[in-house]
Amino acid sequence: MNKDKFESGFSEELFNIMLEMIEEEKLSLRNAILLLKHVGYCNVLKDVWNFHFEKSLLNKRFEKMIIEEEKKKEEKDEKHLAYLCECFISLSFDFLQELILICVPSLLKVTSKKEENEETQKEMEMALLALSNICYYFEIKKEMYLKEITEIILYHQEHHNLTQLAYQSAWDFLINRFFSDQSLEGPNTNELHFVREAIKELEELVKYICWKRKEERRGEKEGKEEYILIEWLQLWQQRMKP
Repeated sequence: MNKDKFESGFSEELFNIMLEMIEEEKLSLRNAILLLKHVGYCNVLKDVWNFHFEKSLLNKRFEKMIIEEEKKKEEKDEKHLAYLCECFISLSFDFLQELILICVPSLLKVTSKKEENEETQKEMEMALLALSNICYYFEIKKEMYLKEITEIILYHQEHHNLTQLAYQSAWDFLINRFFSDQSLEGPNTNELHFVREAIKELEELVKYICWKRKEERRGEKEGKEEYILIEWLQLWQQRMKP
């Protein structure tokens, strides 16, 4: 599925209808969050600049829920907060500074896990991919993330606990910070073996391009998951109309 089809499938109206379904208990908040996690995941993977979520009432609801959950402190549900942040960050392109201060530490906690089982790897991949969606022009103090993201990258270089996409996303997040904080360059890139890793990534990219060309020649079916998501949401959209 191309970018235009994906973007048109998730309209402002559709997100507003999802909020209405949640409020009328026709769709549980838990299921809505799980669905939006996957929508956001596809959104970042396809590099879609979709502003429909930002304009929606559902976006405002997520902003409010994130701030309220963070204020709970002792009673805070860290997993729920991380899921909310993941949805919000992966579907948005403009964030209040207050929300960045909440979401970046929350998602970094998810990515600091050392387990190598498939479920944990997927959770880490989705969280790191969401973090990579924070554009370079957002200034984030290095005290908030540098130690954690450095540990994540170095641990993977030794133990290979991340998926390829998760590892690339960790680098994307860090490199985006270079634009607003030049003090990160030099010693940090040397410690993280930037040149060596860049060469490896280029080699992987060449392999991927060759594989992709072979798949295209065989006429691969792509975008099946995105089509199912859109069809499901559009079905509910039709049911909600008077």
